[in-house]
Amino acid sequence: MLAFDEQSRWMSPIDRVGDRAKVLERIASIRAEGRTDMAPALKKAFLALHEAFAGQKHILVLTDGISHPADFEALAERIAKTGITISTVALGAEASRPLLEDLARIG
Repeated sequence: MLAFDEQSRWMSPIDRVGDRAKVLERIASIRAEGRTDMAPALKKAFLALHEAFAGQKHILVLTDGISHPADFEALAERIAKTGITISTVALGAEASRPLLEDLARIG
């Protein structure tokens, strides 16, 4: 689990979920604050998953999608070409739904 705003930080390593309560506690500790720079976080998640030994690799993005500009289409295409899938969840009434829908469609 990778949390991000202008910086990203690992909240939990890529691994099987052992202690569900601990993972839920880490999720609950994430606060929406600061500006969003989603591209570096997506790249970090992609690189970590690309190196991981797992049968299924999936990125689940929960965000308002209001981010610093980036070539998200090219990034999503790069991720998809490796077999890693992407799903998105739009958070907030003013979420950038077109961007998040594009990421999910491509990924």
